[in-house]
Amino acid sequence: MTGLMTTVTNATNGKRYFVSTVKCPRSESLQQTAVFRKIFGPIANFWRPQATFFGDDAADLHARVTALVRDIHPAYWKMFPEGAPTLETAPTLEAVMARLRGEPTATERP
Repeated sequence: MTGLMTTVTNATNGKRYFVSTVKCPRSESLQQTAVFRKIFGPIANFWRPQATFFGDDAADLHARVTALVRDIHPAYWKMFPEGAPTLETAPTLEAVMARLRGEPTATERP
């Protein structure tokens, strides 16, 4: 995999971010997705990611983080375990996102 990059506009604050997924340099199997605040055009603060996430499946991780960046206020991005959830904590990620959107979680549904 060579990498994925998507521009996303956050629905809560209207700011634009880059979501970038690449192979993790410290692991043979992990993928790393970072979120960068877009400054102007293609320029972003690539030296200071807003949040970083890790997982095994690059496409799935990229899609989940893109949804997180699009739907959830940036103040809540770091509330995940150590700011870097893995796909093993994906149910937690989905539950937190549902809670922040005001949707009932799987355990609250009738």
